[in-house]
Amino acid sequence: AISDYMDLAVLGDYYTNGSFGLRLENTYAKRYRFRGNLAFRYENLITSERGFPDYARNTIYNLRWSHSQDSKANPSSRFSASVNLGSSTYYRNSINQINAGSNYLTNTLSSSVSYSKTFEGEPQVNYSLTATHSQNTNTQTINMTLPTFQGSVGRMYPFASKSGSKKGIIQNINLQYNVRGENRIATVDSLFFKKEMFDDARAGFQHTIPISTNFKVFKHFSVSAGANYNEVWTFKTIDKRFNTVLGEEEVETINGFDAYRTYNFSTSIGTTVYGMFNFEKEGKDTKLKAIRHVMRPSISYNINPAFDKYYNTYEEEVITADGLTTRDVEFSRFEDAIFGAPNKNFSSSMGISLA
Repeated sequence: AISDYMDLAVLGDYYTNGSFGLRLENTYAKRYRFRGNLAFRYENLITSERGFPDYARNTIYNLRWSHSQDSKANPSSRFSASVNLGSSTYYRNSINQINAGSNYLTNTLSSSVSYSKTFEGEPQVNYSLTATHSQNTNTQTINMTLPTFQGSVGRMYPFASKSGSKKGIIQNINLQYNVRGENRIATVDSLFFKKEMFDDARAGFQHTIPISTNFKVFKHFSVSAGANYNEVWTFKTIDKRFNTVLGEEEVETINGFDAYRTYNFSTSIGTTVYGMFNFEKEGKDTKLKAIRHVMRPSISYNINPAFDKYYNTYEEEVITADGLTTRDVEFSRFEDAIFGAPNKNFSSSMGISLA
């Protein structure tokens, strides 16, 4: 043991053709705080003899890490890890079968490392950071989020006093704030941990602010109204054009900050109706005296505006029965953004319900 809190085992394999392997295994724990284990395995594999046509040299590795925090350590923050990553061919090519074991048929490696923190108060603030990894050992494709950030600010009543009940449309106005940021990476095994793996990375942030209020009208009717504001940031957009020489669409990636903003509205009005149906009759004693019933009718209306200002068009040449002609092709520069493109069609709806 290295100390009272951790141990370390170093193991190795060596083969007469020059192949070798190294294994590091570590377990650690601190009472009422955390515990975990770490294992790293590396092999340098040599096939055949130098000078022969089938001579090959290959390196494979695998990293496993598990970490958990004791629930008593810190109620306002949490850290956990479950990692299994490495060479896609590790479990199939490892010379030491102890390393492969029951994992020989494994075709997916996945990892997740997360940290979350809560700040108590009015309003409550939360945030979390998560890194994930998913690896297909058959296709050798790797998808990662490095990292995902989420934050939120609890419900606030900016026009109401901190004590007493809230009355009226103004005092009941409340809002929240949510943010989500992602950096997504799609790569292959041969580029893992190399700078090229970041070439096609996509990053963005989405900010959401829901605002709502409620109040009474004509004493018996409850009205609620709300709006949602959404703002998306991205660091890559696209531009499309038609190449008349090649006769095909060209897509250009534009690096740089860009953003779009959307919003929608909703409102509803409802009431509660109470009634009583009596079964009692004069001179008769019935077991069923009365039935009390409650009805809650409501009407709602929603509006989703169109945001076609974020859309462009280009002319595409097409061959028809009448010969060569052109047509307009519509696109949004945010099509490939992490959180998609804004809605370009206006819609509204009305609903009637009785509960």
